Amino acid sequence: MTASTTRSAFELYREPSTVREQYGRHKFGQSTLLARRLIEAGGRLAQDLEERGPLSETLVAVFGEFGRTPKFIRYGGRDH
Repeated sequence: MTASTTRSAFELYREPSTVREQYGRHKFGQSTLLARRLIEAGGRLAQDLEERGPLSETLVAVFGEFGRTPKFIRYGGRDH
């Protein structure tokens, strides 16, 4: 990353506190906010998808390797 606008996208502290709260102060929320800021700063992937057409048909899937259930189990944890 050499462009100053792209580098500044990583400065999440510049976002108003209310915006950071809307996204959530957890890793996923702040990562989503970072993705938005990178796109606004001219991220090449989003530009390429838009120029070539598949942006409106693109799905972004986020998942982990553990496959945890959304509820806590009897012994604590999330059943992994």
